[in-house]
Amino acid sequence: MRTSSDLELILREAERIVSPSEEEKRKLMRVLEEALRRVEESVKRLNLNAEVVAVGSSVRDTWLPNNNELDIFVLFPKGVGDKGVLGSLIVDIAKDAFGEYEQNYAEHPYVRVRYSDFEIDLVPAFKILPGERIISAVDRTPLHNSYVREKLKRPNDVRLLKAFLKSIDAYGAEEKVGGFSGYVCELLIINYGSFLETLEEASKWGSRVYIDIEHHLTEEYALSAFSGPLSTDRSYRS
Repeated sequence: MRTSSDLELILREAERIVSPSEEEKRKLMRVLEEALRRVEESVKRLNLNAEVVAVGSSVRDTWLPNNNELDIFVLFPKGVGDKGVLGSLIVDIAKDAFGEYEQNYAEHPYVRVRYSDFEIDLVPAFKILPGERIISAVDRTPLHNSYVREKLKRPNDVRLLKAFLKSIDAYGAEEKVGGFSGYVCELLIINYGSFLETLEEASKWGSRVYIDIEHHLTEEYALSAFSGPLSTDRSYRS
């Protein structure tokens, strides 16, 4: 029978496996800083009123090893135009900063560039304050970034959860997977406190799960949903 000390040793080794090496961390931060500088300089050269911010697991320290993807948002004031205008502006920035780019659309236009062996998504968005109504689908992402960086105390537990979900083909919110996004993994660890507590609580879940970290909503509202901690009109389903 395994003891608690055995479990601690297993978790410690698992943490080592799912954590990037110091060399990986240094390389990622170097590339991210260089890419941010390029985008910021382009914004200035193009005389645009915009703020450049890095978002995602790379800046929240929840990324897994062998990650070569970065996300940079360019935040524009609301009066700049519609999503079509944002799409044109982000193309101009990508051309100026990196030369070659690949234009993409999900619910929202963005571009992908390749720089120093990394794929970097440049995403335009409108700058909003907490509680303000969004204009585009991604406007809250920088706020999510700030929230997680403030609230998350155990980033390695997020890594453990992501790796565990990957092992059972349940990591990724895209349609072909239908699993848990990285952001939901972070919210689970914030809510439950640790990887083991998350697994223990998840083992008790039924078909109806209600998780509301900041106590925004009533239980009748949620059906297998996470209330968005920064708004009362957004949930994160899995």
